[in-house]
Amino acid sequence: MTQPDPNPAEPNPAEPNPADPKPADPKPADPKPADVSLGEIERIAAGQHHDPHAVLGAHPGPDGVIIRALRPLATSVTAVLDDGRRLPMEHVHQGIFAVTVPDEKVPGYRIAAAYGSGSGSGSGSGEDVRDDPYRQPCRTLGDFDLYLIGEGRHEELWRVLGAHVREMGQTTGASFAVWAPNAHGGPGHR
Repeated sequence: MTQPDPNPAEPNPAEPNPADPKPADPKPADPKPADVSLGEIERIAAGQHHDPHAVLGAHPGPDGVIIRALRPLATSVTAVLDDGRRLPMEHVHQGIFAVTVPDEKVPGYRIAAAYGSGSGSGSGSGEDVRDDPYRQPCRTLGDFDLYLIGEGRHEELWRVLGAHVREMGQTTGASFAVWAPNAHGGPGHR
């Protein structure tokens, strides 16, 4: 288990800071809320974390719901809640942004990211608003599936492994699952 890093990441003054408190006045992000260490954040940014859903997306925290998003090239990131609130997210480290929403339940939200002048999917809006791929739970293999696969007795692997179109709420996407019990996360994986 990874322990919280005792030395929080220092903000880089050269990076843009979306410090406009007018939209919603959220609590500032903490790089280590809910037992997320700087090492875990670095593994996410490097693509080497074994479970990115455990770090990214929305998670209950001590002061509300913590939303984390990976937008490595963004100059600013905002959580756009279904109720219309816009909460600027603080850059934590290596393209990971976070904000604490002072709500008890995980709200519906999308992520708006600005990438500089002329970017974005809106007409001149300068920001790209998208669903957060880590917003939905991503468990494609259940415990019983894992048990049967481990025993070599799963008789319908095509239903759980490979690529499948899935709908979660009003979002349609694809999930992909493989069975690779001895796989490693790449260079530097421990």
